Amino acid sequence: MIKFKALQSAIVTDSKGSNRHGGGLNGGLEIAIHSKMIEIIRSNPNITQKELAAEIDIPLRTIQRMMKELQKHGKIERIGGKRYGYWEVVDSVE
Repeated sequence: MIKFKALQSAIVTDSKGSNRHGGGLNGGLEIAIHSKMIEIIRSNPNITQKELAAEIDIPLRTIQRMMKELQKHGKIERIGGKRYGYWEVVDSVE
């Protein structure tokens, strides 16, 4: 039986693994996208997530994730149902 050890330079580490838990997009870009989303929702409360994704040109899943985050932080609200509802931007006074 012969055992071979890999050279230290040949060992591949997963560079994505450590960054994935950091929240994905860097803070500045995420804030800019949130601001753009809120601006678009203010101008068109009946916009769908699919239309929003097309307008901002980012994946639908990213829009869904970010809208869930905005709802969690109380920035936007869904009024009504999925089909006939609309989005409302919550203006909080701080």
